[in-house]
Amino acid sequence: MDFRYALIYLVVEFYCVAQAAIIYTKVSDYLGARIEVSLFKRMIAMFWLFLLFEILWVLGSNGMVSMPLKLASLCKILSTLFIPFKLYFWLHFAFRRLKIKRIANPGMNIITMLPCIIMVACYLISIKNSLVFGIAADGSLIQGPLVALTGMVDNLYGITIIIGALSVMLRTKDSMMRWKSVKHIIFIAICTAGGILDAVLMMTPILPMMITLSLVGLFSSLQEGQITTDYLTEMNNRREATRFIEEAVRKTNEELPLWLIMVEIAMDTKEMAKQDINEETLIVKAAKIISDVAYLHDVFASRWSDNEFIMVAQGMDIVRVSDFEEGIIWRLKWELFEKGEWKSASVGTSRIRCEDKESSVTELVNSLKLKIEEK
Repeated sequence: MDFRYALIYLVVEFYCVAQAAIIYTKVSDYLGARIEVSLFKRMIAMFWLFLLFEILWVLGSNGMVSMPLKLASLCKILSTLFIPFKLYFWLHFAFRRLKIKRIANPGMNIITMLPCIIMVACYLISIKNSLVFGIAADGSLIQGPLVALTGMVDNLYGITIIIGALSVMLRTKDSMMRWKSVKHIIFIAICTAGGILDAVLMMTPILPMMITLSLVGLFSSLQEGQITTDYLTEMNNRREATRFIEEAVRKTNEELPLWLIMVEIAMDTKEMAKQDINEETLIVKAAKIISDVAYLHDVFASRWSDNEFIMVAQGMDIVRVSDFEEGIIWRLKWELFEKGEWKSASVGTSRIRCEDKESSVTELVNSLKLKIEEK
């Protein structure tokens, strides 16, 4: 590699390191669900390791630092190993952001990690037989017969993310969730394009630039999520619920009925204080149950106030809505108030059907509260 070109290469990569560092320091738990923030930070960490070994390879292979050529080639080999791990974390990050809950299954963690494990095994085997990469006697890097495996693994993760995002985009009735899906498709397509160009043109810092661009976009998406997510329960917050209800009201008609369900957790604060029971813990567990049931029925769920939750179901008949409401009541009563330790708390629910396109969110919510009081 020409010295001036190598210098430009390094400038680009150091810029990517700095940009990733800025994003990392700006990411906090307040930007979204803790697990999502943790996964995003791990993506950045894998990207840093990729860049570190890339920089060492450029410095060593061009004589900018005193390093054996074989060691420089090894750094290049190791750098490629961190891309699939970054994509593994991206897969879990994307599926959690898009509320594809199957990914949280412990068995899915093992299945989705398998391509990375296979890659590590192939790299270890390559030490003796240069199966994927190898190092020649003069220290130069050579490609083995299974070098295409690296691209196949990367694309496997990318395609899985795109398929998951497309399924959400085509299924969801929420325009915000649809836009989140589109963003993940765009950003993974940018990285894929960078990988293809990097393989075709070679010896160019195109891939780091494309990954940095995607990280900036994903960080922007996380910031938007801060506006719409309840920090305590990680559910949709009141602002997002208001937007969703307003959008649903505009669409409602006889063929597309709109149902609103409210769940209120009534707590005897004095009794809970005597028993030294944390109210927030109760709300978090109730939110988890409501979110799980809502996900199974494809219903929008949100935390409206301290102890109130609102669900929005569109296009469902009375039977399905009743099953959904009864399912929530049964699980809350059994898991929290009978089997659990919160025997001093209780649950109240109400349900209304909206048919008037002129209805305001305030009117609808007040109707729900009035029905609970009447019970």
